Amino acid sequence: VTDITFGVQWGSHNTPTKLAPAQTADVSITMTNTGNFTWPKGGNKPVYLYYRWFKDGQDMYWSDAKTYLPQDVGPGQVVTLQAKLAGPVSPGNYTLKWDLRYEGVGWFSAKGSPTLDVSITPPTYWAKISTSQGPFPANLGTNQQINVNIGVNNYGSLTWLKGGASPVYLS
Repeated sequence: VTDITFGVQWGSHNTPTKLAPAQTADVSITMTNTGNFTWPKGGNKPVYLYYRWFKDGQDMYWSDAKTYLPQDVGPGQVVTLQAKLAGPVSPGNYTLKWDLRYEGVGWFSAKGSPTLDVSITPPTYWAKISTSQGPFPANLGTNQQINVNIGVNNYGSLTWLKGGASPVYLS
């Protein structure tokens, strides 16, 4: 009986280095099977691409967004996957770790294969505006007004200044 060897060599990818909370991106990732077994596309134990978010070295959470292989990938073969990436749930600087998982067996990284690590920072300017009021009228006539409480969150990488040469205004 031959032990299986888990192996992946990460190739080109277009993972964004700036991503805001809840922002999504389509990512193309190329990888080579450097192990000694064929990565199955399907069945009860498929291999798929997964990602996890780390902040300050701590595993924060992982996505349930699996990206399945388009076909079985044999040793030495190259495959390119199109993954859907969702930004972290809260603002901050993160390390995104792409990893492969062999269902029912484990993470490739736990078996000695490298992860593809990408440092992700929030965009320079990124805001989220919300309101907890409602319902609002279907129509608002000319010169008619309603009062609305609005919440604004700064998810960007710059502090908003109240005054000075470059103050931030909500309009």
